This record gives sequence, C-alpha cells and structure tokens, in this order.
Amino acid sequence: MVRTLGLRSNIATLWIAIVTGSDYGGGHLAKLSHRRGLEKARRIGDGQRRRWRDVEGLLLVLLPEIESRFVSILEELRRLAALENPTARGAAGATHDNVARGKTQDALIDR
Repeated sequence: MVRTLGLRSNIATLWIAIVTGSDYGGGHLAKLSHRRGLEKARRIGDGQRRRWRDVEGLLLVLLPEIESRFVSILEELRRLAALENPTARGAAGATHDNVARGKTQDALIDR
C-alpha cells in the first residue's frame, strides 16, 4: 500500500514497527489490542503511548493519500473480491499498477 501510494519507505518501516511492537517494548498489536471476556484492561506504559502517537502520525500521512484515491481503491478491492481463483499476477501486480494510475482494468483479471 505504501508503494502504491508513492510514499517513502520509512512509512512502511514505521507501519511494520507499530504492528509488530519491535520499537515499543511490547508485543504484536493484535495481541495487545484484545482481551479475553471481561478481563481487566492492561496498564498503558510509555511504549504504548509512543505507539499510539505514532499511529496518529501514520494516519495523518496515509489518510489524505487514501482519501484522494478512495474510489479507485474501492473499485480495485471489489475486483479482487470477485476473483474466483486469484493469482499473484492477477491480484498483486495489477492492484499496484491500477491504483497507482487511479483506475482499474478488468482486462487484467486472470481467467
């Protein structure tokens, strides 16, 4: 997605760090975001506060780029969802090229 939006590679690095927790002294975001049943919420430490600030910063960079391409991205997601047997060529490569150009091309669907 970062490549498709034409953003710097450090944005992808930040995104991965936020999800994995590698720079925040914590675990994977999915594991920390959920709790079983009505367990007590975990304490929020400095690492989690920094992570949340970085999430907000990441959204400030990503959302304007996504918003300007939303219709194209939505069309491409619909196209991908409709693939009965997606392939790497028909899904990954076509998605990057089409969204980067701001359009979709049904002719690229593998049949």
